[in-house]
Amino acid sequence: MFQGARRRALFFLVMVAVLFAKTNSVYHTLPGVEVYDTKRDAFTFYGSFPVIAHPPCGIWGKYKKVCKEDKEYAYECAALAVKWVVRNGGVIEQPLGSGLFRAFGLKPNYRVFMSDFGYPAKKTTLLYSTVKLTLPALHLPAKCVFERLAKKHRDVTPVEMAKWLIDSLTLLARFTKSECWV
Repeated sequence: MFQGARRRALFFLVMVAVLFAKTNSVYHTLPGVEVYDTKRDAFTFYGSFPVIAHPPCGIWGKYKKVCKEDKEYAYECAALAVKWVVRNGGVIEQPLGSGLFRAFGLKPNYRVFMSDFGYPAKKTTLLYSTVKLTLPALHLPAKCVFERLAKKHRDVTPVEMAKWLIDSLTLLARFTKSECWV
């Protein structure tokens, strides 16, 4: 009985924090996730969970000249994302061409196509990950060109990608936390 209770307790300890999610993000619908969006400020996160970080990408990408984001705030978000991912383990996600990684001395170690996860366009995304990710072999065809997507759909994380990232980091947390129980 104690063994089962210990396993259940371990299950509840395994969480993933998502920093800088959109208010209507798919992450809000998934279990095992602490979501920090504009309502729940990511600057209030002080946990020990692995982190999936989606810092604002406008000032870092190829559309930075027309970006209306507050540059100082976006830089602070990126610095916080790097701090927590390096400290707790996790993933930072940015579009291809982002200068965020270079600005913080990081080298993205994964390149994925969002269409492989059900995104309607073939958007290339770079990931900096402190954990080894096993890329799924989905290879779904893109249905349209990125530039033709409505602006509100351009920075959406597909549910399959969110699940994949959460599962990858939850596995990391289970191994890390299980060492504490031995």
